[in-house]
Amino acid sequence: MHSTDLLQFVAEHGYAALALILATGLVGVPVPDEVLLTFAGFLTWQGTVHLAGTAMSAFLGSCSGITLSYLMGRGVFRPLADRLFRKAAGGGKLAFAAGWLERYGGWTLFFAYFMPGIRHVAAYAAGIGRMAFPRFAQWAYPGAALWILAFLFLGRLLGPRWHLVSHWMRHASLWIGIATLVAATAGLWWVRRVRPDRNRS
Repeated sequence: MHSTDLLQFVAEHGYAALALILATGLVGVPVPDEVLLTFAGFLTWQGTVHLAGTAMSAFLGSCSGITLSYLMGRGVFRPLADRLFRKAAGGGKLAFAAGWLERYGGWTLFFAYFMPGIRHVAAYAAGIGRMAFPRFAQWAYPGAALWILAFLFLGRLLGPRWHLVSHWMRHASLWIGIATLVAATAGLWWVRRVRPDRNRS
């Protein structure tokens, strides 16, 4: 479905449509989340919908999507990751990855919402790493609330110019994607090269 159709769907069906689209977007379906939230903020500025109801429906949809991603990571993709790491390099690297997630994963979950692409895999990674659900919820849900409110109020602030966010996000996504690729490459090199050297010392 085209982004224009999604916006029209939200305009016509309100809170339930917003919750549904955000839930599917955070599971991994390609949805322009920030544009959608900014448009919803514009609708609250316009008086078409209420701010409180919009924020609550967006929060419930986002939390539903990211929780489902976490459960899928823990129940479906964790066994696949176990097999992959055992075949590739033994269980040590999987244990190291889980330890890193336990130490830094909270902040990653909290800020992942603001990074297109990263937010779609962060909850899966938390599930694969078997992050405890209370810890997952402690970081993921407040992050969702901050992300939602930021873009809703941006939509209210911009008013009729809310569509400018679509232009900004295209440029932001490019640089975020490049930075993510560089960071992932550096992290993979460090795990494969530096960490084994430390273990032997």
